Amino acid sequence: MPGTVVEEREYVNNVLLRKGTNQYTQVGPHLNLTSSKVYPNGGSEFIESQLTFNDAGKVINATQSNGGVPKGYQWGYSNTLPVAEVTNASNTKRSEFTYSTSTMSVSGNQMTPYTISKTFTVGAFGNVVLSLGRTTNPGSNNVYADYSGTLGSGTLTLTYFSQCGQTAAYFNNVVPGTYTINISIRTTPVNMTMNVCGEIQYPAAPTTSVTGITEFFYESFEEGSATGMSKRFLPGGQ
Repeated sequence: MPGTVVEEREYVNNVLLRKGTNQYTQVGPHLNLTSSKVYPNGGSEFIESQLTFNDAGKVINATQSNGGVPKGYQWGYSNTLPVAEVTNASNTKRSEFTYSTSTMSVSGNQMTPYTISKTFTVGAFGNVVLSLGRTTNPGSNNVYADYSGTLGSGTLTLTYFSQCGQTAAYFNNVVPGTYTINISIRTTPVNMTMNVCGEIQYPAAPTTSVTGITEFFYESFEEGSATGMSKRFLPGGQ
């Protein structure tokens, strides 16, 4: 990532006087600086600063390994401005997201050719899978499923007898939104009644749960908070 410093060193007359290292953690779209070590004399002794972030990539805790005063931060205005800085108190409250897959059934049993249309909403970035099969013996016919829509188009050859969803089309890296897939079932060389079944699998909207605690409010302190705390409002506070 351009502009991301992993290690820096300072030399005088080819002698290492000081160095620093940074460790980053990828959380969703954010690359967060979670640990920074400074080696004041260039040896093995170091002072480490550790940072924790909320879901928006904003610092909520800062601590130092050399006994420095820990600080907690609270953000407001949709996580755009800091509204409180508190010493000797922690802010560990953050959201945890649970991701799952939704399934929509696909079925049809008509004289070919016929079309099945399915509309669904992708709730999170991920992959969509269309899987189809047939449960009618086609005899000497070939069975095809032509699919089309904003996700892409193509043709599946349904070659498995008495199986649902054995042939699949994959749509990768789909962004959240509402999509429609049109599926046209046809048989060659002659039309016939064809039973087709399968499903569409797609990412559901994540569920959110809140973990951790905040030992302070920026309006007032919670009862039972740690002693020795001080609070300083920052620009943007209400």
